Amino acid sequence: MAIFRSVLFLLLTNLELASTLIIFESPIDTILGNSVYLWVMQEPWGNFSIIWTVNSTTLIVKAEGGDVTYSAPYEDRAKLFTNNATLRLDNATLKDSGVYKVELVNTTIGVQSTAEITLRVHRPPLGQIMCDAEDRENQLNLSCSWVAGLPQTAIELNVGSISLTGSNRPHYTIEKKDINPSMELQCTGQHLNASQTCRLVLDEPQFSALSNPRLKVAPNASVTLQVSLTKRLRYSATELLPV
Repeated sequence: MAIFRSVLFLLLTNLELASTLIIFESPIDTILGNSVYLWVMQEPWGNFSIIWTVNSTTLIVKAEGGDVTYSAPYEDRAKLFTNNATLRLDNATLKDSGVYKVELVNTTIGVQSTAEITLRVHRPPLGQIMCDAEDRENQLNLSCSWVAGLPQTAIELNVGSISLTGSNRPHYTIEKKDINPSMELQCTGQHLNASQTCRLVLDEPQFSALSNPRLKVAPNASVTLQVSLTKRLRYSATELLPV
């Protein structure tokens, strides 16, 4: 009788475990080209056949007994950990975004469990955030750009008392007469956990005469270049200014 109770307790315990999968994180966010783990159990338990699919139709991997079979698109990018059904995807692509489903069947007691995890693959924006000012006679068209990110990059543009937000390439037009000495354009971009800031100084330069605008020198000679300064406003990156 005691043996029967023990077997019944173990059977009921296995049934309870087999009907519940632990989803540690969903949705999961990752960056294009990274590796990502889809976890569904904290500890290994039981003997299972395992099937992973994405978006309900595409088979990724199937495992039964000691045999693990990957479908062609995933042979070199997927890794199944059969002891706890965890799936790792390497070199994530934008097409990997979707709903992943794992189906487990306890081969000992024949109980099936399922779980779904949403994966979102993001593309970082290109290069660095850029501050720019385009001269338009009596105005400057100020803009910030940090493009090609997925999702779009959130950017805040600040100049003087003006502050505005936008995606990818916000811009603002300012009258030259409203520009104060040492006024600067500041752009701050945020994409997921990445943040960048650039600054652009808008000022009015001093005057200087230009003499001998064309000069020929011998190869390897040292040369000092002089440039003329006009009343037109100058816009230049802060980090390029002399200190």
